[in-house]
Amino acid sequence: MSSVVNLLLSVIEYIGIANLLTTITICLVTFWYIRMNYGASFHYRLPPGPPVIPYPFDFLMALFPSSNRFGRMIFLSKRYGDITCLQLGRRMIIMISSPSLVKELIVKQADVTSNRSAPPFFTSVMDYKGGIIFSDGEPWQEIRRFSLSALRNFGMGRKGIETRIQEEARNLCNAFAQHSSEAFDAMHLTNAAVSNIICSITFGRRLEYDDPVFMDMIQRLRNVTSGVGINPIIRELMMRFPILLKTPLLGKPKANLLGVKNFITKEVIEHIESYHSSDIRDIIDMYLTEAERLEEEKKKTNEDRTKPYLNKDDIWMCVFDLFLAGTETTSTALLWFLLVMAAKPDVQEKVISEIDLVVGRERAPCMEDRKDMPYTDATLTEVLRFRPVAPLGVPHVTAKDVEIGEYTIPRDTEIMINIIGIHLDPRLWDEPEEFNPHRFLSEDGKTVIKPQDAFTVFGAGRRVCLGEQLARMEFFLFATTLMQRFRFRLPEGESGDFGFEHCLGTIAPKNFKILAQER
Repeated sequence: MSSVVNLLLSVIEYIGIANLLTTITICLVTFWYIRMNYGASFHYRLPPGPPVIPYPFDFLMALFPSSNRFGRMIFLSKRYGDITCLQLGRRMIIMISSPSLVKELIVKQADVTSNRSAPPFFTSVMDYKGGIIFSDGEPWQEIRRFSLSALRNFGMGRKGIETRIQEEARNLCNAFAQHSSEAFDAMHLTNAAVSNIICSITFGRRLEYDDPVFMDMIQRLRNVTSGVGINPIIRELMMRFPILLKTPLLGKPKANLLGVKNFITKEVIEHIESYHSSDIRDIIDMYLTEAERLEEEKKKTNEDRTKPYLNKDDIWMCVFDLFLAGTETTSTALLWFLLVMAAKPDVQEKVISEIDLVVGRERAPCMEDRKDMPYTDATLTEVLRFRPVAPLGVPHVTAKDVEIGEYTIPRDTEIMINIIGIHLDPRLWDEPEEFNPHRFLSEDGKTVIKPQDAFTVFGAGRRVCLGEQLARMEFFLFATTLMQRFRFRLPEGESGDFGFEHCLGTIAPKNFKILAQER
């Protein structure tokens, strides 16, 4: 034993204590670096994918233009298969690009693949804790259940909300008519109209399109969803060093986010001050009623350690989620629809003819008409397939290790559904890059063929879009009401450009102007 000790002392004396400590430090740092970046590859059989981009070199991803982000996703699925693993430093993403894998992972294994992670930007800037979209576990299940009940109580899927949408569609038509002599950008008007549906069921009233406060909120919300004001490099740095959120580097995007929060918080405070349990005016009042019920229940049971799934301080987050999910998506789908109508006159004329035949010009279109308008219904479905507004949906997060075929997906891994890749997959659709409503019609053109599993625009599993019914109703009624009154075309010399505009979490058409000719 003494000989071993003497040998070690001799080695230390020969190398030098400083050199020895330096060598040990380098070995430990190397071990930590390899474990951090490549540890999962050693411990798990991961799906195929591009080489690991180790930390901090994953920061260089910010140098690639985001405009082709979704094109890269399609390329990766073609190269590596329907399940692809992306390792960006410490972040691991599993991208699934086939309906069967969506069903296997997101539906059949929903117990362990339904978690979500709130964006760090939201949590740091707004003290956002999850709301309807990003909460987890039992609180999420309860808040989703109650929110769905509240939406139904205020007419989702019923005649009540249909009448509100019809009235708002008429307001939108009147606003379009004011621009009938010139080409105009329809983005603000469509955003305002769709947002007003959310306003009517959450605030109990609609707002005027030219209301400066309303206009400001709509623009800020669009900036949030499109990533306006966030430099890609700064965004990557922010994800690594959250302390940057406290600096002026992100002044504009922080102002956008806080502007939307303040708009909603003001409404919630006004509701709290005027609330009466015997007069439930809207969804905010329903949230207040539920928050009071939970508080009373907590007092009776003396369970101080148990936080109710909803309290008055949380209500703004639920309303924020309703605006975030319910405004940008449907309004952007309407913009894609208008662009398609203006760029494809043959499709437009068939839609107009069907509306005239079934609805006429004396009354407003209603949901009951949908079953008698197969071509129009198929056209709207094709718009959602051709350009899915949320091409990657909202990422799921695994609650524990998940087995899928021969692969293992580690806990806390993001799972993205490659919706745009599935919708443009030639194995699933004939000529997927071509806009063709007939793919959803029977041979005689009289029946709409129910979209197959490959149509995943509203997500899947337990996290499927909460407002799918409302979104479908809005899309149908706004689109048919506009087509009943107008014929759309592009300015002279322009052709439809179906390329993408902002590409943070949604895809919108590139800025375009249309001419709305009253029929």
